[in-house]
Amino acid sequence: MKTRIGLEIHVELNTKSKMFCSCGTAFGLPAGSQCCPVCLGLPGALPTVNAEAVHLGALAGFAFHSHVNSVSRFDRKQYFYPDLPKGYQITQRFFPLCTGGNITLPDTMKKIRIIEMHLEEDAGKLIHKEDASYVNLNRCGVPLLEIVTAPDFSSGDEVYLFLHILRDTLVCLDITTGKMQEGALRVDVNVSVSKEDMTYGERTEMKNLSSFKAVRAAIAYEADRQIKAIQDGEIILPETRRWDEKGGFSEPLREKAGKQDYRYFPEPDLPPLALESSLIEAWHKQIPDTLPEATLCRIYSLPGMTEKYAFFLANSAVLLSIFDAAFHEIHDAKRILSWLMGDYRAIAKKYALNPDVPPFSPQEFALLMKEMVAAELPYKSVKEKLEELCFNR
Repeated sequence: MKTRIGLEIHVELNTKSKMFCSCGTAFGLPAGSQCCPVCLGLPGALPTVNAEAVHLGALAGFAFHSHVNSVSRFDRKQYFYPDLPKGYQITQRFFPLCTGGNITLPDTMKKIRIIEMHLEEDAGKLIHKEDASYVNLNRCGVPLLEIVTAPDFSSGDEVYLFLHILRDTLVCLDITTGKMQEGALRVDVNVSVSKEDMTYGERTEMKNLSSFKAVRAAIAYEADRQIKAIQDGEIILPETRRWDEKGGFSEPLREKAGKQDYRYFPEPDLPPLALESSLIEAWHKQIPDTLPEATLCRIYSLPGMTEKYAFFLANSAVLLSIFDAAFHEIHDAKRILSWLMGDYRAIAKKYALNPDVPPFSPQEFALLMKEMVAAELPYKSVKEKLEELCFNR
């Protein structure tokens, strides 16, 4: 059996105000304290576009090799749910801000295609308790960037690695906080399977997965469920399913809605979004030369490198510079990482130092590694010298 997986990732943009009004976006404030006639959809209220949200969306596009369109457009997506008081969502269905793009998986160098990235507004939040359901509308109108991938994944492990790179890049550029526990990054997973000699069957969707662990587990469960159903002669229904993280299973939620069910039409209260070429070029220049994707692709191929160590280094410019200096001297990644991520972190914990910002320079650590190899120093002696680097300043 073959498995095919595609993602829809909702990223809360790191802006101080909402997508179409001036209400704040701070997390955790009292329910109903960040609402106004615009985000509540009251009659006569008119939206205005948050320029910073457009800027951050464009930065994400450049980071992931997308084309930032000079003209995009907002549309209304109609659906009725308790946490959407307007009865519709303003999104970009037909003319998104960014099109195309890709992210390279560093372990296999496989490119995962991105179809589009579009701006939209978030809905509120439903809170279910035993006796009733409550609605917190503070999140209504919070700016979202939805990133839609092609169904290029074949396993949960590929998705897990992709999401790490995506989140690390977005956090690196201050596009989002990346805090999944606060809903800043939410993942919808589409899964379909087929026999080797057949086209893929109907896909199912699991919505709003809020941890990478849950994403990987949900994919494994849903793929196995569909494979077993096909082997038993059952028909896979196109449906939205709920992932029960505690129970470790998915269950039907509703039939999948089609495009016609949402009755899209151009947003009448907003003109097309036009960006001058000079502005797009200025934003493009804000992207640093090196991002986590390129860093991971470089260091993943080194002998002795593991996924855990690779992400440690990719997420810290300080640790990466220390590692690079040491590797230039002894060309033994496994040995360097053993000292830098093992023994040094143990010293840092013992003496309450910051493990991510060592108190020694890259050159000092590199010379210690060089001396260790050249003089064949014993472990105890190297550890003592490492402690001296930490305290004899």
